Amino acid sequence: MIGILTEKPSAARNFAKALLAKKNGQNFKGNFEGNDIIIVHSYGHLYGLVYPRYQVPKEKELRYASWNIQYLPWDDNDICWKKAPLPKTKEAIENIKQH
Repeated sequence: MIGILTEKPSAARNFAKALLAKKNGQNFKGNFEGNDIIIVHSYGHLYGLVYPRYQVPKEKELRYASWNIQYLPWDDNDICWKKAPLPKTKEAIENIKQH
């Protein structure tokens, strides 16, 4: 099976139309040139960076919780760059994982 992930529902509809796939719940399924396909969509970005104060060692947390000029510029080596799901994306993430 070939999976196609699109950024937004309208893009999924366009792919489905071009590939003659039919709506199946939130997704589209079909067969194109002998290959089963499923088209799943997102709603834009699913993940974002966690607030900086939660990405640094405990002893630096207060510094990164503030935008005070005395703490700028930040040292990007202090930050671990954690990502987390954005609000209201849990259902889309689960749908993508299932397919």
